[in-house]
Amino acid sequence: MKYLLLSLLLATQAFANERNDFWVSLEGNEFCENVRVKMGNMIRTKPLKVFNYNDMSYVLTRSNDGMRELFVVEDNKMKSLFTVAQDVRDILRYEDNLWVMKDYSIEKWSLNGEILNRYQTLEPTWPQSARNYRAKDFAAADGVLYIANGLHGLVLMSMSDGSILSKHNLRSFQPKEGRYSMVVAVTVDNDDVFLGVTRGTPGAFNGIAQYSIKSNKILNAAMYDERRVGVVGINPMITSNKDSVLLNNGGWAHIIKKSDLTKKKIRPKWLAHKMNNENSWAYATMIGDITMTETDFYGCASVMLRDENDNHFLKNIGLKRSLK
Repeated sequence: MKYLLLSLLLATQAFANERNDFWVSLEGNEFCENVRVKMGNMIRTKPLKVFNYNDMSYVLTRSNDGMRELFVVEDNKMKSLFTVAQDVRDILRYEDNLWVMKDYSIEKWSLNGEILNRYQTLEPTWPQSARNYRAKDFAAADGVLYIANGLHGLVLMSMSDGSILSKHNLRSFQPKEGRYSMVVAVTVDNDDVFLGVTRGTPGAFNGIAQYSIKSNKILNAAMYDERRVGVVGINPMITSNKDSVLLNNGGWAHIIKKSDLTKKKIRPKWLAHKMNNENSWAYATMIGDITMTETDFYGCASVMLRDENDNHFLKNIGLKRSLK
């Protein structure tokens, strides 16, 4: 049995290495450089959504015409699958289907983009704050969708019929009564679900929470030490490995040890990526989802550089950075 487990582990690591090598390849750098859209007279970089499935990565981008485009990376090569409407927030693959997240609904698609089923997520409790109840992120495991559903908290939905299985908020972890937090990022890691949480009202809990699938409850919630490290933003992206949780928080990579989530307050480590440019340092910020292994993280990044004439320009790159 131990040899079987070792073989599975080595196969998983091989998948991850092949999949992630794309981001630091010539094609990966060219793709990252082109992840920009024109907004009026400005050119802006739009965050990527990335979902890894076996040895493949699905990448969702936004184009100049307002549509979104789904790509797949396989065998270190990227190809476009199809375009989707701009109201698609995220996509993941589970077995032989794609699952699509919109503001207030989840759709089940075929791998060719045909809509098979549509399920409603929870309606806003307070219509005047509707945008704070939108689905922000989702993950899947064992026939259940784990939805970061804003002020609703973490919502569990059955993938067989779209029924709501349970809902979990951060009420018991609030510093004071009457304060509300928004769950805005989610990742599943074996028997645990890790959540990025931001404030819905002033002074509310803001940090990382850990939900136990076996216990069906939030076990730990550690607040960011705001005076030292700031806050979790409204659009973070979260992932994890065996020992740590990694957050793309407004472009900055924050790493938190899982063992620290039992603490009342945490100070995540900032994994800065410095680039020497014309005898000065420039810092790269991550664009969207980050792929994480036990030793490194990968993805697209953006950095402000300057040329020999002291003119500043924005450059996107494919990035690999050590977790140390």
